[in-house]
Amino acid sequence: MRRSIRLLLASIVLFTATIAHSQDQCKVVGWATQNGSVTGGGSATPKVVSTYADLKSALTTASVKVVHVQGTITFPTNGRITIQDQSGKTIIGLPNSKMVSVDMTASGSGIFYIKRCTNFIMRNLTFEGPGAYDTDGNDNLTLENCQNFWVDHCDFRDGMDGNFDIKTASDYISVTWCKFSYLKPPKAGGSGGSNDHRYTNLIGSSDGATGDDGKLRVTFQYCWWGQGCVERMPRVRFGKIHLVNNLFNSTVSNSCIRAGYKADLLIESNVFIGVNKPIDLYQNDFKAVTERNNIFTNTSGNTKGSGTSFTPPYSLTVSAASTVQSLVTNTSCGAGATLEGPTQCGCGTPPVNQPPTATLNSSASSVCAGTKITLTATANDSDGSISKVDFYNGLTLLGSDNSSPYTYEYTSGSTGMLSLKAVATDNSNAKGESSVITVTVSALPTATITSASSSFCEGESVVLTSSSGSSYTWKNGTTQVGTGSTYTAKTAGAYTVEVTNSNGCKATSAVKQIYVNALPTAIITAPASSFCEGASITLTASSGSSYRWLNGSTQVGTASTYTSNAAGAYTVEITDANGCKATSQVKQISINALPTAIITAPPSSFCEGASLILTASPGGASYQWYEGQSKKGVNPLYEAKSSGTYTVEITDANGCKATSVPVQIAEVPSAVWYQDTDNDGQGDAENTLSACSQPAGYVATAGDECPNDPNKFVPGNCGCNKSETECVTSTIGTINSGISVSPLPFDNFTSISLKNKGNIESVTIISASGAIAEKISGIHLNEIHIGETLAPGFYSVIVQTETEVISTKIIKK
Repeated sequence: MRRSIRLLLASIVLFTATIAHSQDQCKVVGWATQNGSVTGGGSATPKVVSTYADLKSALTTASVKVVHVQGTITFPTNGRITIQDQSGKTIIGLPNSKMVSVDMTASGSGIFYIKRCTNFIMRNLTFEGPGAYDTDGNDNLTLENCQNFWVDHCDFRDGMDGNFDIKTASDYISVTWCKFSYLKPPKAGGSGGSNDHRYTNLIGSSDGATGDDGKLRVTFQYCWWGQGCVERMPRVRFGKIHLVNNLFNSTVSNSCIRAGYKADLLIESNVFIGVNKPIDLYQNDFKAVTERNNIFTNTSGNTKGSGTSFTPPYSLTVSAASTVQSLVTNTSCGAGATLEGPTQCGCGTPPVNQPPTATLNSSASSVCAGTKITLTATANDSDGSISKVDFYNGLTLLGSDNSSPYTYEYTSGSTGMLSLKAVATDNSNAKGESSVITVTVSALPTATITSASSSFCEGESVVLTSSSGSSYTWKNGTTQVGTGSTYTAKTAGAYTVEVTNSNGCKATSAVKQIYVNALPTAIITAPASSFCEGASITLTASSGSSYRWLNGSTQVGTASTYTSNAAGAYTVEITDANGCKATSQVKQISINALPTAIITAPPSSFCEGASLILTASPGGASYQWYEGQSKKGVNPLYEAKSSGTYTVEITDANGCKATSVPVQIAEVPSAVWYQDTDNDGQGDAENTLSACSQPAGYVATAGDECPNDPNKFVPGNCGCNKSETECVTSTIGTINSGISVSPLPFDNFTSISLKNKGNIESVTIISASGAIAEKISGIHLNEIHIGETLAPGFYSVIVQTETEVISTKIIKK
């Protein structure tokens, strides 16, 4: 009875409501029709569930293809159901069914979380959350990396983080006749920061989710963002979103459709009533927002788009915006979980149109490939008119005819059985098919001529062979010359063969041009008839395509030239481009012995400023001396005046050359030697001697300022032939009161300054053992810092001022 009343009311509410019929036919529209469309679980037997355990089991079991939800199912704490890695599933809510979540924790909130799934249908489901609470929790429904989903006639209420989010490269989604609302007050104080997070739909979770680029293609049609929705109706990043024939009338809205990063939005024929910012362009980093044919009533904020958005690749019937509110808010069959059964499709059923009829005839039942056949169709429509007739071979559309008589001429390039039919379409887009008729298309024979070559040499012939057939006709030009499967051609000409197969189909080959070729000329040319031992000579053949060189009867080469390094009687067989061959006369080649090349040099070195005579072996016609790579003399003798590696190249009367083994000659340089009188290893720079080797009593190192003192190289503080301890003891008395030392003792360094003594000119620091530890000259200052380089210990310091020498003592800790 209730169903009858609803149908009656639906028929009288508004006439314009019938426009929805064409949009609500139990079939998906929009983006989900692409990429293979949506079939869900098909006709599988439904699994009816009424408890949480049964619901979770059915949804997470991939083999359960159709699920019907019955009654109210309240989810336990942390009861969100994750559905993943499935394909082909239908989930339908039976009348008055509902799924309820009361969990307000971030980890346990949400009703369905679906990821990596494809080909789903979800209809007539009611999702009721615990109310908005911003803790970065979950939505009533989340799709992650899902494709080809159709969500239809569902009711989303009071989602904690949101009602329905689509993210992470999800694609090809259609959402139709769904309602989004918040009936419960929001809860403040969540960790996410918003005290009113009634944000209903998010598409794309982050500007940084670059994997969403080119994905997130979603259609929303006949949806209703009703009371309590504050924002995200939806908020979009990256996606191509088609919003058409939707209703927005929440009185608490901050904004409705928000275009976020790289969003591409087509907003058409929607209705906005009493809302703020119907179209929120946000930070203007979207791709495009197209607004057209929308109705804005008592709204505030932006209503305009910017740029040109995408063109949908699918066809979609768009209702006039003036009809949208009545269609969407129809409580009997509008947006939300309003269906009364799994097979209901919304508001009523459109009138039944009778399909047309069609018959098909062909001009032949069998043809050879490439032969034209004429298809003729007769089409009739009992309750309308014929708009066109399509002609098919199997599933392949061959062509169409839009007017009677309906004909199509078809030439099949392929062989086999054609399954031909005519499909008539009437003015209401209904279709009727003819019976299938078959036409056999026989293959043409393959007509080809093969031969070993397209030419032959003078005095020879070539056999022409036809491809397979039942009979043959050979022609040279227009003259028939044979009827066999082969023909032996002995003359030049343009040959063809006509091949007939067992079906009587004929084909003629392409022309095979046959030529008779002259023999090549074979000659050997060479720069000489002999060469030197170890060298070679290049023999060159006259022009050809390939070559076969022989020394006597032994094959030695196959190139156009042959480099001979052995004596012999040479011939070359030349094959030209046509394969014709000829052999040259014999070319006799001999080899000349090399001269002997030796360098004689008594010593292998000489002192600086002298020289050395090198002698080449006799018998040469000419000589060339080398030092390294540099040319030197051209006589049998050569005077070497510098160090180097010497060779000689000898050429004999036959022009044969030989190069000697390299001889290494060294020029020994003289050096300065220093007299070492006291034999302490360092010489006196004032007494030197130049020689190629070390003289007795001389050393290579100078620098002994005390040449007669074997214990010193420099005079030091006390001079040569005296120890430093003697000098220090006699020179340094008590500490002079004219010097100030601070600090004393010291860690790193100390400061020495004069009191009315002028400037410090030099400082000498002597260790407790009497050795000079450090000497500093050219100071010209009243104060100096010393001690950084000293080891810990006791030191005497001799200070040379402008007028006198004074001393003090220092201690480094």
